[in-house]
Parts: sequence; structure tokens; C-alpha cells
Amino acid sequence: MGHHDLGWWGFWVGLAAIFFSYPLSLFANLTSPTIKNWWSVRSEAAIRNRLEGLTDLLAYKERHYQVITETEEIILKGIIGLGTLVSMGIAWMGILLIGISDLLPVVPRLRILCLAGLTIAINGIAQYWLFSKVNEFLFDRSPTERKFLREWIEEKKKQLAKRTGS
Repeated sequence: MGHHDLGWWGFWVGLAAIFFSYPLSLFANLTSPTIKNWWSVRSEAAIRNRLEGLTDLLAYKERHYQVITETEEIILKGIIGLGTLVSMGIAWMGILLIGISDLLPVVPRLRILCLAGLTIAINGIAQYWLFSKVNEFLFDRSPTERKFLREWIEEKKKQLAKRTGS
């Protein structure tokens, strides 16, 4: 049990690699055509499913959500950025409270740590909830997102045409 240096392990790993290289190579050559055929069928089906999903998503958005203007989109993105800065500032204040807790002899350290932890936790939860709602609103109504969806749909159509040969 005393042979746990790198030389000992290197010897046995190298020996195992030499021993298993031929059987694994043979196995790979025998199974490659089967896996390749399965993957080509599977990937064509995956492209079809993805294309259908993207088309349905775009149709749903166009039916149920009014597109906002590019100015409104920029304003929403600015609000998200500003909110992120404010949230990061609050989190850094919590971290700063932890850092200076040793310098404040009047207030017990445990109370400051609890306050800081609570500040960071509540801030994180609020940030996640609020920004997920704003991002969801923006994603559903953004003209930029719809443009990207249309581009993805066209790309998937091209991939499918290339794969099927039509």
C-alpha cells in the first residue's frame, strides 16, 4: 500500500491504456456506422422539432403580445441595468457590514452578520423575482427577440433542407 507516488500510478495507467487500446478501437470501429446512422436520423428529427417549436413560439407571441417600440425596449433594458447596479450596491453594503463588523465594538458581531446575511438574501430574492418578471415581459414583446426568432427559424429551415437534400 506504500506505492502511491505518481510514477507507480503512471506505470499502471499507461499499461492499462496499452492493454485496452486495441479492444476499444475495435469496438469503436464496429459501432461507429450504427451510431452515425442513428445520430443522423435523430438530429434530423431534432431539427424538425426545434423548427416546429420556434415557429409555434413566434406565432404565439405574435397572437398574444403586442410588440413594443425599440425606444421602449431600450428604456426597459436601461431599467434592468440600473436595477442591477442598485442591487449590487445593496449586496456590497451587506458584504461591507460583514467586513467592518470587527471594527464596531458597540454592536455585537452576530447581530451585524445576521443583518448582512439577511440583507444579501432578501436582495437576491427580490432581484431574481423582479428581474425575471421584467425580462419575461421584455422577451415576449421585444422586436429584437422576434427578429432573432425569425433568423433562427430561417437557419433551422436551411439546416433541414441541407440535411434532407431538398
